[in-house]
Amino acid sequence: MISRFSHPVRLEHLSMRITISIGVAIARPGEEYESVLARADASVYKAKEAGGNQFVIDAD
Repeated sequence: MISRFSHPVRLEHLSMRITISIGVAIARPGEEYESVLARADASVYKAKEAGGNQFVIDAD
């Protein structure tokens, strides 16, 4: 997915580079969805803080 968006996007006379930051968390047995979502959200911010245009998988 990240490589799919790595090419510049043209809009009239502008050329923009789109970056994607992805956070992944895999649900544990019995875990509430709010907890999974919070871990995935934290992973997105870790990807952004590391420079963006990458994915981070929650390791906890």
